[in-house]
Amino acid sequence: MKQLLSVIGSMKTMAVLMLIFAVSIGYATIVENDYGTPTAKALIYNARWFEVLLALLAVNLVYNIVHFRMWRKGKGLVFLFHFSFLLILLGAAITRYVGYEGMMHIREGMSEDKIVSSTPYLKVVYDDNGRVGAFKQRLYLSKKGGNELDAAFSAGGKSIRVRLLKYIPDATYDIAADANGKPIVNMMVTGGGMPDRVQLAQGEMYENDKIIIDFDSGKPVREGKPVVRLFMDGDTLKMAHGFAMTYVKMADQSSGSVAPSMGEDAPTRMLFTTENGANFVIRNFLSKGKKVLVSKAAKKKGPMMRGSGEDALVLELSDGKETKQVTVTGEAGRVGVPVPVTLSGMPLSVSYGAELIKLPFSIKLVDFQLDRYPGSQSPMSYASEVILIDKAQH
Repeated sequence: MKQLLSVIGSMKTMAVLMLIFAVSIGYATIVENDYGTPTAKALIYNARWFEVLLALLAVNLVYNIVHFRMWRKGKGLVFLFHFSFLLILLGAAITRYVGYEGMMHIREGMSEDKIVSSTPYLKVVYDDNGRVGAFKQRLYLSKKGGNELDAAFSAGGKSIRVRLLKYIPDATYDIAADANGKPIVNMMVTGGGMPDRVQLAQGEMYENDKIIIDFDSGKPVREGKPVVRLFMDGDTLKMAHGFAMTYVKMADQSSGSVAPSMGEDAPTRMLFTTENGANFVIRNFLSKGKKVLVSKAAKKKGPMMRGSGEDALVLELSDGKETKQVTVTGEAGRVGVPVPVTLSGMPLSVSYGAELIKLPFSIKLVDFQLDRYPGSQSPMSYASEVILIDKAQH
């Protein structure tokens, strides 16, 4: 044991450990810049090997302080360096194992006592004949791959296993060919706000504030909005509309207008605009297809840059008698939306995302101050005046 400590505590070992530490955090900075904070935490900051590295550094520092008796006169600066580094490691350990962090959203003049955790969790809530319980596990996922999850928990006297089958970063819906599928269109539609990516299969209808697009749904359509009807003529997609529209061809940017029609070929990659300002374009069409989740980032060349969309997890739940697959979407910093599923008659809900944490105090935002650069809308600085409200003293 003494020989092992002497090896761990040698100055050469410390130099090697410090070099590995420096390279690791440098690499983590690059990963965080290219792939986002969750990936950096999954691969480096929250990885077991990084914890072992920090633990070895701490043991090395303590051994050197004791072995070289750095508290003696004349070694003050060396002792201060070692002791300061130990304090930093202690603070990191407290934050890692005891503390928690998150974001609090407060409107001016309002108070809040909850934060949204920065740590994402996989959560399974179950209802065992009125007895509600939950399984929760912290889960950082890497966009570089290599993600694994295989956990089990007890519910209703049974062991339920949860496995991660597939992780789709920055997920979005697209369409893919399927011999057993239906006619389906992939569209982009706007109604005065943010554009919607819409995958509309035969028998479905889409509606926003300014337009209705119906693909042989057979549903009643409310009056007051322009209606575009899609239908099939053999394997050809047709379009009917009782009003004139303007268009812009995305291939050559040529433009024009179309008269009301009861059945014309529905072109792809042509942006149509109605009189009330609604826009839609059919990106692509499949006579036999289905809606699938794909990664937006996977289509990019080079490093997978930080995405702005939700991630998707394809999970397998099994209790030994029945196995179910469920797809959940979520991301770090946003509370997960539960997806219901039933396993051998037991109701479950599965979610992935941040936790809502209630605090023992409240913070009131009295005033929010934002300064901008002269002649620009770019923020220069901001400050908040807040009041801490301790509920225990009220």
